[in-house]
Amino acid sequence: MFVSSTSSAPPAANPSVAAVPQTSGTSGVTLVTLATINNKEIFEVLNGSTNDLQLLASTTSGTTLLHDFGIEGAELTVLATLNNTLIFEAVNFRTGDAQVWGTNGTASGTTLLHDFNFGIEGAELTVLATLNNTLIFEAANVSIGDAQVWETNGTASGTTLLHVFSLGIEGADLTVLATHNNTLIFEAVNVSTGDTQVWRTNGTASGTTLLHDFNFGIEGADLTVLTTLNNTLIFEAVNFRTGDTQVWGTNGTASGTTLLHDFNFGIGGADLMVLTTLNNTLIFEAVNFRTGDTQVWSTNGTASGTVLLDDVRT
Repeated sequence: MFVSSTSSAPPAANPSVAAVPQTSGTSGVTLVTLATINNKEIFEVLNGSTNDLQLLASTTSGTTLLHDFGIEGAELTVLATLNNTLIFEAVNFRTGDAQVWGTNGTASGTTLLHDFNFGIEGAELTVLATLNNTLIFEAANVSIGDAQVWETNGTASGTTLLHVFSLGIEGADLTVLATHNNTLIFEAVNVSTGDTQVWRTNGTASGTTLLHDFNFGIEGADLTVLTTLNNTLIFEAVNFRTGDTQVWGTNGTASGTTLLHDFNFGIGGADLMVLTTLNNTLIFEAVNFRTGDTQVWSTNGTASGTVLLDDVRT
């Protein structure tokens, strides 16, 4: 086991093994720099003989132990730097337990934010976005498939659950579409059924709500952002089963999420391509895959303002 200490001699720019006391052993010691925060280099030290993992901070005045993750071993992964705090994930190799930690580069400021005690298969954490001075991230329960959306401001009290997508053993696939009007717009796909939904969150549980459910059946939908226009996010929704292509707009509310136009071109569907924005309107092209016909459309983000400009038939 390492013996923690603060070195009186200035460490090298990249801390060496000599800067950190170590036990003897043939497997050696591995050092990995995680980040620099508050003028401190944060790095992990793994004893290859014992699997003991320590988190340390290095400055010109010495090297300080921030936390000892013990002899069971852990894998540390940086999630983000937020509010002068390094936020990272720690996974226990033996139990699979995944935890979120924060550190400001001091021992007292290195704290457990949340413990995802999901069992031996653990959790998979994925950063979604930084929004309104908080980190929005996904925690997927590998054993049961639940996908959870969480937020943290870098403190334990400010680390909270926003929503649980309990969609069965295969879980949900979450994909960020855009940050819009101080909200995160994201897609949630039920992996087992293919059902595709659009959600929004402002970083609070009450502000995490469903905008629209594209109930296109088992093959689901493919959503692609086209642009932001007149305070409206405009995106394309393609029905994988029928090829039907739709253009939608959302201002980040359920009532303001509306169908602008349905290109019902048949099984081959349509290919939409943004051409330009002009006078607060989006000009885009729609190509009928089946016939090859090309149409030019414009939209101001409303259904009544989405109109055909030209139809070039081949």
